[in-house]
Amino acid sequence: SIAKALAGSGFSAEQATGDALDVVLQAQAAMGQQGEGKGGLIAEATAKYLNSMGMEMTGENIKKVLVGMQQSAKAGFGKFEDMAQLSGKVGGFSGKVQSEDVMAAFNIGLLNSASAENAATGLKIFGDRLMGAGGDKERMGLLSKAGLRPEDVDLIGESLDQVMGTLDQKLQAMPETQRAPWMQQMFGTEAAGFASNLIKNRGRMDEFRGVMSN
Repeated sequence: SIAKALAGSGFSAEQATGDALDVVLQAQAAMGQQGEGKGGLIAEATAKYLNSMGMEMTGENIKKVLVGMQQSAKAGFGKFEDMAQLSGKVGGFSGKVQSEDVMAAFNIGLLNSASAENAATGLKIFGDRLMGAGGDKERMGLLSKAGLRPEDVDLIGESLDQVMGTLDQKLQAMPETQRAPWMQQMFGTEAAGFASNLIKNRGRMDEFRGVMSN
């Protein structure tokens, strides 16, 4: 079932019955999930994440992602099942943000989110609102009010960490009474809390990257 899920998600037959299959089986064993029937779902969701992020379908790449999720789970944050939520929301980051940065930001989002779906949706909106600000009068006006240009935060030439640091710096320069309304207007009601939490806890990105690379 795992091999079929991998092959049906874009892995070559060689990878689906070889390296990629081994990685999924090892990941299940590491989490004590052998025999629970989750392997196919894990394989499909992870393959979808690789595809969304523009990553090559190889055993090495699926291992990188599954090790990250397994170590996140050990630390009490993201888990394999969350990959299904994340994979459907990260396409906008493809080619702009490294996978480990996306997953670290997702884990930060899980700190105060009610569910993985909320965290994944918040991350998507955060990225979409910034990356698509150029040419949007309302968002360009909001960025200008904060002393920013769309190209300062569009994740082209800036890392996710740099964008969060820039936003934090500009927000701190605003009168406190204007910060929450600005966040609401920039990111909308659904994602304003996520964005605030992400910026506030951006110093933990290295912590999560370290956990996920273990």
